[in-house]
Amino acid sequence: MISDIVNGLGAGVGVDVSPDGTTAYVVEWSNGELSRVDIDSGLTETVLTGLSFPQDVIAHWETG
Repeated sequence: MISDIVNGLGAGVGVDVSPDGTTAYVVEWSNGELSRVDIDSGLTETVLTGLSFPQDVIAHWETG
């Protein structure tokens, strides 16, 4: 089953979810942004902008 968590992301092509399932990082190909998403609330925070057509995101959760 697929559940919508956040609406309005522009071509979200890469995602990495925290081991505890509370946070996700999403890259948006169309606008070159990396966002942090609180999965429970759906609130997003822009972490990084100016990326050139990002394809994926990997978080090293153990070291932050």
